[in-house]
Amino acid sequence: EDAPEEVARLLSAGIEWLHDQGVRTIVGPIDGDTWHRYRFNVGPFDRPPFLMEPYNKPYYGGLWERAGFEPLESYYSMVVDDAHAAGDSLAMIHRRVLDRGYRLRPLEVGRFDREMEVIYRLSTAIFAENFLYEDISLDDFLAMYRPFRALIDPELVWIAETAEGEPVGFLFAVIDYHAAAAAMRGGDGLLARLRFLMNRRRADAVNMKSLGVLAGHRRSGLGAALACECYYTILRKGFRRANLCLICEGNPSGRLDGGRGAVSRRYVLYQ
Repeated sequence: EDAPEEVARLLSAGIEWLHDQGVRTIVGPIDGDTWHRYRFNVGPFDRPPFLMEPYNKPYYGGLWERAGFEPLESYYSMVVDDAHAAGDSLAMIHRRVLDRGYRLRPLEVGRFDREMEVIYRLSTAIFAENFLYEDISLDDFLAMYRPFRALIDPELVWIAETAEGEPVGFLFAVIDYHAAAAAMRGGDGLLARLRFLMNRRRADAVNMKSLGVLAGHRRSGLGAALACECYYTILRKGFRRANLCLICEGNPSGRLDGGRGAVSRRYVLYQ
């Protein structure tokens, strides 16, 4: 609840207990590790949430700040209303990347677990340098994504390979079925699934959720080429809008909007 004094006492009790255990640095909110939910959504809240976006009451961040927490890391999401213009702005880089021998291919859905293992291997190598990174097992990674298999469009998941077929990067995007998922009201029975199906046509955007390139292949334009491929796929599927999701401040992926994006939301991790 929005009750600063009570919340401050609750957080103070937690801080005191952690200090008693020898902990000196406390970071949150974080559900165990950065593979799971973390950060507070600090708005603006004028747009509806997108699928898989962190969500909380607007006053949560203020409660933590009044209890002594300070911002540690900042993140943002962007909305690109014209996927065609964004794709065109990256098209020259896309052609240059292909001319260098790189190949971009969509996910092979018939080999789902094998393909997700490729993305897992890439992710653990690409994101190992990220702040607060911790390894998880392949089994835990697959357990996170298997429930979403029915929502994954293989033509929106792209894997970048060298001319020799070595995977060196990926882009993971999903159709923004937030309205349909919200219509399920937390259920998973037949009625909830029917409500999902009845509302899935309300989706009007695609979420670019994760993108990464191995260190030895950065500065090659691969990230821009993957984004370009995704923008044009979005258009072929009848969408015009994309959400670039949960970008850390200063990360170069923030430039993959092709200059056509606008910040739609901000997020904060506290210490």
